Amino acid sequence: MLRLVERVNAHCLVLTSEEEVLDAAGIARLLHLSGREGDVLYWLVAGRDRSEIACTLFISKRTVDKHCENLFLKLGVTDRTAAVRLVVALPGFTLQ
Repeated sequence: MLRLVERVNAHCLVLTSEEEVLDAAGIARLLHLSGREGDVLYWLVAGRDRSEIACTLFISKRTVDKHCENLFLKLGVTDRTAAVRLVVALPGFTLQ
């Protein structure tokens, strides 16, 4: 299945199977993020704040901020809300 995912400056076609359930690794793969950026984005979508994400991933809050900066650039978005909207629009996405 092809799905058009809109970004601020471009469009991205994402190929997924209908049975695929997206977890953090799947999000990273589909959106061309590092594994850790996928982890951070997954927990952003789950509604966790940067302190909770840092604790969950055993990293500092500053590192969470840096991963957010990088993934926002890669996704062509400017903030957390736009990044979350992009992920929840992906077919197969579900919080586990």
